[in-house]
Amino acid sequence: MINQKFQNEIAIITAHNKITYKEFQTKVNQYSKLYSDKNYKKVAIFADNSPEWIYSFYSAWLNNCIAVPIDSMSSEKDIAYILNDCQPELIFTNKERQITLDKAIKLIDYELDIKIFSEVPLDDKIEEIREIEYDKYATAVIIYTSGTTGTPKGVMLSFNNILTNIDGVSNKIQIYKPRMEILVFLPLHHIFPLLGSMVAPLAVGGVIVMSSSMQASDILAILEQNNVNLIISVPRVYELFYKGIIAKINSSFVTKTLLKITQKIGNRQLSKKVFKKIHQKFGGNLKYMISGGAALNPEVGGFFHSIGFEVLEGFGMTEAAPMITFTRPENIVIGSVGQVLPGSEMAIKDGEIIAKGPQIMQGYYNREQETADVLKDGWLYTGDLGAIDAHGVLKITGRRKEIIIFPNGKNLNPVQLEEDLQLNYAYVKDVAVCLHDDLLTAIIQPNYDELKENNIENDYNYFKNEVISKMNENLTPYKKIMKIFLSEEDLPRTRIGKIKRFELPKLIDKKQVTTTTETTNYTNKEYVTLQSFIKDNFDREIFPNAHLEFDLGLDSLAKMTLIDYIEKAFGVEISFDKLLEFDVVRSLVDYIREHKTKYSQGNVDIRSIIKSAKPIDLSKSWKTNSLLKLLVQGIFKVYFRFTTKGTENIPEGPCLITPNHQSYLDFLFVTMFLKKNVLNDTYAFAKKEHLKNSLLNKIATGYNVVVMDLESNLKESIQSMSSILQQGKKVMIFPEGTRTRHGGLNDFKETFAILAETLKVPVVPVAISGAYEAAPTGRKLPKMFSKINVTFEKPIYNESYTSKEIVSKLRKTIERMLKH
Repeated sequence: MINQKFQNEIAIITAHNKITYKEFQTKVNQYSKLYSDKNYKKVAIFADNSPEWIYSFYSAWLNNCIAVPIDSMSSEKDIAYILNDCQPELIFTNKERQITLDKAIKLIDYELDIKIFSEVPLDDKIEEIREIEYDKYATAVIIYTSGTTGTPKGVMLSFNNILTNIDGVSNKIQIYKPRMEILVFLPLHHIFPLLGSMVAPLAVGGVIVMSSSMQASDILAILEQNNVNLIISVPRVYELFYKGIIAKINSSFVTKTLLKITQKIGNRQLSKKVFKKIHQKFGGNLKYMISGGAALNPEVGGFFHSIGFEVLEGFGMTEAAPMITFTRPENIVIGSVGQVLPGSEMAIKDGEIIAKGPQIMQGYYNREQETADVLKDGWLYTGDLGAIDAHGVLKITGRRKEIIIFPNGKNLNPVQLEEDLQLNYAYVKDVAVCLHDDLLTAIIQPNYDELKENNIENDYNYFKNEVISKMNENLTPYKKIMKIFLSEEDLPRTRIGKIKRFELPKLIDKKQVTTTTETTNYTNKEYVTLQSFIKDNFDREIFPNAHLEFDLGLDSLAKMTLIDYIEKAFGVEISFDKLLEFDVVRSLVDYIREHKTKYSQGNVDIRSIIKSAKPIDLSKSWKTNSLLKLLVQGIFKVYFRFTTKGTENIPEGPCLITPNHQSYLDFLFVTMFLKKNVLNDTYAFAKKEHLKNSLLNKIATGYNVVVMDLESNLKESIQSMSSILQQGKKVMIFPEGTRTRHGGLNDFKETFAILAETLKVPVVPVAISGAYEAAPTGRKLPKMFSKINVTFEKPIYNESYTSKEIVSKLRKTIERMLKH
């Protein structure tokens, strides 16, 4: 299990040390001697990633014990459950996790031996190496997962399960090679990083490079300092990298053009040369980006592929140790998850992906029935839906099981939280837990009669502060509920009482609850700057007394990003633990103000921007506008099955024309069939970087397109919209901001509604249907003869509506229109 050919070569690199294979195995020997005479059967590890974590893991195998890794962020309740379930005789931990472990031990019903890393006696004397001896059909690890149903189950994986995976990616398909450097930063308790970034590299004679944290800046620093060839990560991390890189590329016409050229040519070696600086940021030697644990956005995967990286996606689960399929380097198909692991089989049965082979688990620990539910005649029923093409490439199409999969790859069974809420909190009549906008969300049906009897008036604040916040105190971070909605009607259930989870998003849309109810005069430059950053990067509305954990709902990576920003913007260093000490935004801002060493400019109130708008010069539309309109109309009538109706609903005078956004042709779909006088009075906006050419800029101006620097000068853009409306003209704006990537409606931004509220102008709902099917994101040429419908509804007049009410009314109207 540990390669013996490179004893004097480096095996592990940390920020402060380099450890050879001989030194590494000596430490493993020393750890194993702590209990070699105890006849233990199982050894648990509850600690953060470190060389000591690795020593303790391999010491278990050296002593013929089963290793049981436990998530270092687990609550004492979750730790106690695992310990009571499989009863390891020994557990390793570090000082930072000892307090949590001590609390967990009070909840277990047997004696447990505890070893703390810092107290393990070690010396630098090189010892004679003992190789790990094993029966390949013996259980090697028990990994706890939520599985497909019920409470967490221990997945028993044999040495053969693990070796089959390693053989598939090192011998059958040579992705892992000797002396290759692999980055380690995902927590090793999960089978994906455990096998991919630790066990496989050390088995083939590779080098594992350990990052000190999951913070993007730390990862990039460790990449620049080493020669990492392979990264294993979840999509969330690649998305963070993508956002940072694409922003810099889009800031320059030259780099944007180069990206488009390399995307069209599709030559990886050329792309690597063109984007050499980006590759150097990743160390200059990075060959593979491996993504798993959740679906990778095709846009993100395609981007990295287009700038010269090889992006390999895979599909699997803990029960397959973990691989069922993986992408072959010579056959990368963005948006798919590759072909089946060599030596195994895969099929689709009733739409569900099933797999069979030597990598499939032995079963769930002490769970015969649950094992039988997913293992049938040797086939593992994954609960995922998919399709296999003629080349054996798998594409995931959906999920059958109830398990919630977070963007960072963690999974959760919502039934546990639902049962806890219903059993332990009196005023919860019914509840359903789901993922909404990437936040764990609870839809609660309160017992209103009991609330009234006990004089509880603000039911939302009660459930937020007295129910959810208190429950969250005892939960592992990723299991915490970050948003709640209250429903007066019954939750959707089947006749036998099962929640119809596919109907929950509809219920949320019907039962939106305003969480930001407070009014306050707390304002300062630091608060406004922080508010703008959180809104722009995490799409979260904040207020001074917003709870950092509950109201903002930032995951671990988002918190790391926030920490980075605070240091760069204000010169204030805040650790992860320090950030959690601030209960509300106000206290964090006060701390920043007290300790800041520099300052970045923030935002100003949007209503003030609107009201202070000065008149702008509106050039007259070119006479060729009518000719262009006739030409485009003719093309549309031939190319599409196009219908438009309701244009008579556009009022005279200023108004906002607000269509849903399905394709890059939406502007033309909406405007080209307007009456001449309406079209001439209708203005839209385009980003300056898209029209840097002076000729294009002039043409755009002649066709009522206002060219603005929307990224860096939002104030000027909003004032221009305001000025156009105040001059009696019309503004077309997409409330969603960006095109849909799934065919449905995205969240509506509030900017258009604030304009309508402040200036008292009507809002014209416009429903576009068929455009997504004709020209979805990524498709350059739309499908011919697609049916396109554009419908203009009667305007929403401002009758003392708030901006949020306008957003809600518009969304409901467009939803209704799309159904007809």
